[in-house]
Amino acid sequence: MGPGRPRSFESAEVLEAATELFWTRGYERTSKRDIMEATGLASQSLYNAFGDKHGLFMACVRYYLETKLSSTMVELQAEGSPLGNLKRVLSTWVDSCDKGCMLINTAAEFGQEDPELAEFLRGCMAQGQEAYAAVLRRAHAAGEIAEELDPDAVAATLFTMASGLTLKKRLGATDAEIQASIRGFLNLLER
Repeated sequence: MGPGRPRSFESAEVLEAATELFWTRGYERTSKRDIMEATGLASQSLYNAFGDKHGLFMACVRYYLETKLSSTMVELQAEGSPLGNLKRVLSTWVDSCDKGCMLINTAAEFGQEDPELAEFLRGCMAQGQEAYAAVLRRAHAAGEIAEELDPDAVAATLFTMASGLTLKKRLGATDAEIQASIRGFLNLLER
């Protein structure tokens, strides 16, 4: 390969490495040099493939949705007990609280500064909240959660709890404290 030619690469491998970097460090704290080191790509190759740092970041957010969050959606929709599905998903939150949800982290970092990104995140979060509401509606219909609960309101509360647990963990909460919060939430649901 001669000088000046972009290095060929596997997009999924690059996206995996860059996603992990942005997820852990955030957008602002991730430098171009960090990205090049994590992906093994030269600046020109990254520019050719993604346009700029923001373009790569948006590709990483989409990759996160397609890979990391899709398994959560599949688990919520699995056969069997809807409440059991929800419990299995929530049990994974203890480990994921270390880095938090990339969408929540991004929303906290950017807020309304990037209107296009904010709109995209609102749409993603609405879809996620709807997935939780759907499993809660099924659990409600199956008599697995208290009859007086509104599944849509509980899903909104669950999404708020996810943000709070991420912040709590970043401020030093132990895994046991996170588990206790999740158990407390589930105790409120069950009949």
